Amino acid sequence: MKKGSKHEKYVSVYHKAPNAYTDDSWKFVATVRVKSYNRSYAEMCDEAFTKTNHIDYSWTENEGVHAYDDNPRSTSVGDYMMIDGQGWSCENHGWSKI
Repeated sequence: MKKGSKHEKYVSVYHKAPNAYTDDSWKFVATVRVKSYNRSYAEMCDEAFTKTNHIDYSWTENEGVHAYDDNPRSTSVGDYMMIDGQGWSCENHGWSKI
């Protein structure tokens, strides 16, 4: 996929603040370039989720990822993503439109 291709989108990733039980604070942590041709929003969220998780090394090193935090944690349940102005909440199984 060529950079700037019409078959890609940018996903904004937001992590719930550490004090999430007392405050609904969110932190913008990354933009992630994902493939979009013939893909649902859930599939694009899945790709961004995978690219923002520490697997073999820090996710900040993944191709197509621009991190805005020096020491980010992995994306997890309760975090959300924005694509085309629409929010998607990470659930136990899949994504919910918010």
